[in-house]
Amino acid sequence: MKLLRGKILFSVLGLTLFTSAVASASEPMPPSTAKVFNNVQSATTWGHCSDCAANPSDPSPPIASWSFNKYQNTPSLTSSSTKMGISGNDPYANVLHWTKFGAQGAYRHFMFEFYIFGNSDMNNAQNLEFDFWQSHNGRKYMFGTQCNYAKGIWQGWNEPYNHWVDLPIPCKKFATGAWTRVKWYIERTTDNRMHYISVTVGGTTYAVNHYEPSKSTTWGESTGLQFQQDMNKYAADYTVWIDKARVWMW
Repeated sequence: MKLLRGKILFSVLGLTLFTSAVASASEPMPPSTAKVFNNVQSATTWGHCSDCAANPSDPSPPIASWSFNKYQNTPSLTSSSTKMGISGNDPYANVLHWTKFGAQGAYRHFMFEFYIFGNSDMNNAQNLEFDFWQSHNGRKYMFGTQCNYAKGIWQGWNEPYNHWVDLPIPCKKFATGAWTRVKWYIERTTDNRMHYISVTVGGTTYAVNHYEPSKSTTWGESTGLQFQQDMNKYAADYTVWIDKARVWMW
């Protein structure tokens, strides 16, 4: 995702709807008929870049180096985790990793889940970003989410105006030396909006109920999952592992 650093805008022309999140009593589950993609971290279709993750208005964006190593035995929950590293000398540089699932326009409801692991250097992150997108009928639905380590909250993405929106959900830095499960439930609405329904972190589920507008696009029919690593002002290197990544569609 192309990011804009700086001040977060909370509402633009009334397009961003914002409600308070509360912890939910139970975690939502996909229906048994849902289409499932398992162990996405080991897919053969991953792509990578640093310049494409930078501010598109910056003629000389900060660039990072990256590593992406699949089939890791340790640390791992499946003996096939994926190790992602970011390094370099440019403060606030980013690296984006993405994979695609093809045209899936028949589906409007989605869940994506993964487990994340890091050692103490994971605390160097500025943000850890996890996105799902769908392009359908000439519109792009970029369900951007990130744990903003600097602010200690979750944020969602406003695609038409290219900015992050603070969500009323705390996001503490993930535990180091341990696996943390993250699961988002999202929906493409019948009136072409993006509905962030809930997020589960560890064993706690938060009812988000947040809406963002979609945007017209020339992209073809497509869906995909993204992970992005953002560096802090010190350009401090760090590494994370992803395992048991799954996507449901129905």
